[in-house]
Amino acid sequence: MLYLYIKKLPILRLEKKHFKVEAEYIRQHLKIAIPMALQFSITAVGAVILQSAVNAFGSIVVAAHTAASKVEQLAMQPSVTFGVTMATYCAQNLGAGNIDRIREGVKKCTIINIIIGLVGGVMLVFFGEHFIKLFVSGSDPNVISYAKQYLFIVAFFFIPLSLIFIYRNALQGMGYTFMPMMAGVGELLARTIVSFTLPALIGYSGICLAGPMAWLAASIPLIVDYLKKMNDMSHLPEYSSI
Repeated sequence: MLYLYIKKLPILRLEKKHFKVEAEYIRQHLKIAIPMALQFSITAVGAVILQSAVNAFGSIVVAAHTAASKVEQLAMQPSVTFGVTMATYCAQNLGAGNIDRIREGVKKCTIINIIIGLVGGVMLVFFGEHFIKLFVSGSDPNVISYAKQYLFIVAFFFIPLSLIFIYRNALQGMGYTFMPMMAGVGELLARTIVSFTLPALIGYSGICLAGPMAWLAASIPLIVDYLKKMNDMSHLPEYSSI
């Protein structure tokens, strides 16, 4: 079957020129890949810093936070999936020169993710305890109580979290990797500052607010940069007739 495809479609046939290493291609790939790699590294560092702040509250809070974080990740999977989709979607349409299609796709995906954020938040507020018990062995009321407190607080910030996936991946798909990386830096700084200041003032609630403050710090510059980039591209000659 593969042979038939290759025979009918010359574009699939490998030739000697395809194995030639071109410096420009390497430069372009590194220009996109390095900031993306740094952004993921920054996110991981932020998680480690937050975990160190959580550890100071003892084993019960650690267990509660771990379980609640897993529930949060589960609730956000639809938004994560839409985000990955937008990276490919924006890249393909940018290659086709169809900026209006990118704008329309991101707009519709934003609406969908806002709905996902609202539904996910409502579900965790009212049914969070049932999800927590999927990840907690036994029924320690203190663990469940702390976990419910975490989910109750972060549920109100699911919309900015869901939008991060859309706009970060949209920008990266179009080849703009600097702002997603800087948004990751802002996310790291916000999470670090909140993790080591608010808990001393308001206790465990300060830990719960570390993630939401980081999401706000990341989502706002991503949305602003996306709008600016789309406005700039709409005035370029190659896209002005689209």
